[in-house]
Amino acid sequence: MTVDQLVKNRQSCRKFTGEPVASKSLNTILEGGRLAPSAVNGQPWHFYAVTSPTLQAKVADALQSFASLAGAYIVVVETAPTLPVKAANRLKGHQFPQMDIGIATAQMVLQAEALGIAQCILGWFNERKIRVALGLKKKQRIRLVIALGHAKNPEVRPKKRKAVEAVITYV
Repeated sequence: MTVDQLVKNRQSCRKFTGEPVASKSLNTILEGGRLAPSAVNGQPWHFYAVTSPTLQAKVADALQSFASLAGAYIVVVETAPTLPVKAANRLKGHQFPQMDIGIATAQMVLQAEALGIAQCILGWFNERKIRVALGLKKKQRIRLVIALGHAKNPEVRPKKRKAVEAVITYV
């Protein structure tokens, strides 16, 4: 599949079959995130691959119910910024780690799409429940959870997006 096809076909799955995600596929997806670019090469992430049925149930309990049948989860945690990243954040008035985590997450879901693995990026979850389930420290901030699995209906839905003119300006 070309990158153009991946972008057009990638969608948020809301109905998973419950079938597990193969370890080889999960490793490939995680490698997509690990290799993502980041501001001053800070790599401000740690990815928790949740495949244990016991932990999957605990993570699922902290998510919207539609994600309960995912075959695996990736919990994306923001790590402490390096000194160069702190300086860049202060100089530019940005939060580069959050942007970088978005880039890494995008690369992982596109890699999943390339492998035929359905996915949904979740930002609405009970952070405390996931933190307890995974034994994370309070200072470890969970930014996103990616639900992965096999779609009950893999048909690509039409995308509802703003018109080109509303989001793109050539100057």
